[in-house]
Amino acid sequence: EDVLRALTDQEERRARDSDSEYRVHRQACPGDPLVQEDISYCMRVPWPFCDRELLQRRWQLPLVERRGNGLAVVMTSIEDEELLPERSDRVRAITKKAAYLLRPLPGAERGLELVVCQQIDMGGLCPAWAQKIAIRFAVQRGLEWGKKLRSHCLRTQELHARPEDESQQPTRHAVGECSSPSSACSPCRERLSLRGPMTGQEVLDSILAIERVCCSCGKAGLVDDDAASPAAGSGAGQLDFDEETSKLSVDCLLDEPDTKYCMCASTDSPIVIGYIRVVLHDIYPGDVWRALVKKEERLVRDPDSEYKVLREANSEDPTLEEDVSFVWRSPWPFWDRELLQHRWTFPLRGKEGGEGLAIVMRSFEDESLLPQREDRVRAFVHKCGYLLRPSGEGFHSLGVELTVCQQVDLGGLCPEWAQEVLTRWAVHRGTQWAEELREHCQQKHVLLDMEEPIGAGAGAAAACGAAAEEAVS
Repeated sequence: EDVLRALTDQEERRARDSDSEYRVHRQACPGDPLVQEDISYCMRVPWPFCDRELLQRRWQLPLVERRGNGLAVVMTSIEDEELLPERSDRVRAITKKAAYLLRPLPGAERGLELVVCQQIDMGGLCPAWAQKIAIRFAVQRGLEWGKKLRSHCLRTQELHARPEDESQQPTRHAVGECSSPSSACSPCRERLSLRGPMTGQEVLDSILAIERVCCSCGKAGLVDDDAASPAAGSGAGQLDFDEETSKLSVDCLLDEPDTKYCMCASTDSPIVIGYIRVVLHDIYPGDVWRALVKKEERLVRDPDSEYKVLREANSEDPTLEEDVSFVWRSPWPFWDRELLQHRWTFPLRGKEGGEGLAIVMRSFEDESLLPQREDRVRAFVHKCGYLLRPSGEGFHSLGVELTVCQQVDLGGLCPEWAQEVLTRWAVHRGTQWAEELREHCQQKHVLLDMEEPIGAGAGAAAACGAAAEEAVS
């Protein structure tokens, strides 16, 4: 009975999901053995997709089986503009069939078996790949949904058993997450436990190990395993990262000669890893390096990022360690994400033994350097790397292979399902991101060449290439 109320009662559905706008438009007629009702609700979808709205007819049917009697709550979509007019800012999803099958456990005072089966057409401009990902993810999250439903029913029982003055809901943390591992809930404790310190070399080794796994996935890897091996740092520590990558499952979303996208998931972490590799044949590697690390160019590419270099590198530091911060503007209803990172630069073996460049980052905490704000959520970058491998003789020649690999905990009030969907969407936006980077580098290169006096050497290519090669050396 508690589960049935949690699934069908308007007040309890709204308590479980306050943003769903759940409504019972037509209640069952008294004495109707099928308890036919018309309901609607909204499925919130992360940007850039439109929210999905559903209008359904629902029945309750007895389940008469050999092992005992149960109840089936079944739904299918209907069309009724008078009951629920379509809105321009939402897409009408269609439920082909859906059912909750409730079977009490034989001989037990409490407990039941709950089966959920549904077939939904998300409709609108949701591409096939997004539908496939959403369905696969929904299946994977089924057990967690069941646990949350169980928690809701137990909490409802507890509240009904308490006096009214004791039935107060717990307050939510100001930034939407637990503040320390000792007081954290189970999901947050798992996330916080992964935030221990790492050196720049450890971050690089981990990224290169992930790259080797992704290169072996699919049919058209851009480099072989030898090209993906680190120029330095191989040793006993590398065995730990090989053990780490052995737990990775890789989903290759696109595999073309000049472009490759992968998603990686590990049993040791609830946070997925995004991997993108593109070949930019008409761009100088030095221009890409400047676009990724120079403050003025980062602000030109994204003026709303508030990008800052809080601590510049020591001239004697071979890793050029710097501390940087920036803001990711998040779509409503999520808060903006703020990031504080260490950044290191390392030499990297390029194609045919040439020198490349690795720029790697990891988040850290320092309230004196960047105090947390109440109107923002502090995201945590577990690992992020830009791997630049010149296609030609160096950073002053045309052509670069650019790899981006990152694992980011968006933190705060962004649920895990939204993190995965947003990360997958970000990977699919890789082509657009690379194209915007290409356009920026081309425009900047033209401007730098125009500023060079006639006969002043190799121009912008030499200047940017020399700066990048100096960073390598």
